Amino acid sequence: MRFRALLLVAALAANAATQAATFKITLLVPADDPRLQRGRLERGLPGQATGPALDALKVALSEAQMELDAAGAKLELEVRPVQDAAQARSAAAAAEKAGHAAIVADLPSEALLAAADAVKLPVLNTSAMQDHLRQAQCRRNLFHLALSARMQADAVAQYLVQRNWRQVLVLTGPLPDDAARASTVAAALKRYGLKVTATRPFKL
Repeated sequence: MRFRALLLVAALAANAATQAATFKITLLVPADDPRLQRGRLERGLPGQATGPALDALKVALSEAQMELDAAGAKLELEVRPVQDAAQARSAAAAAEKAGHAAIVADLPSEALLAAADAVKLPVLNTSAMQDHLRQAQCRRNLFHLALSARMQADAVAQYLVQRNWRQVLVLTGPLPDDAARASTVAAALKRYGLKVTATRPFKL
């Protein structure tokens, strides 16, 4: 559902005057995505992928079919796995050269920015949550479908306030991104007047 309206708008906006047109969209995904390992998917952790982005796009395209038919438009999807930022840049440039209408990116932040910098096409970010992507590192053609880390942390803090759970133990994981996320959470807790009683290392 989160892809549906944006995909339709991105495709039709490319040439609103043209009817019975076919618009192509590229989906960029990591070639070997650790988020899709069976063990991680089975845990169903908040903020983690719950399956391949391609599956979500197929559902979105199916649900948007009636609107597409009414507009006389057709969407074609091409999936491009990429290993790193350099490949993301090349794949995005190739999509633009081939006349694609938009790029959907399920990529880490570095590869996402590389893709956005390589093209003038709209690039739809479906998963990268880092706040800097929406602030200093935002791009004119980069549109965020995913929650930011701050948005997610604020939602958790608001829930804790609503439940009157004002003393919080923060568990921080061992991965590089965990430290940044812990900092974002700490800032949100402070904004909403919650008290951090302790911060401890944690490995799932």
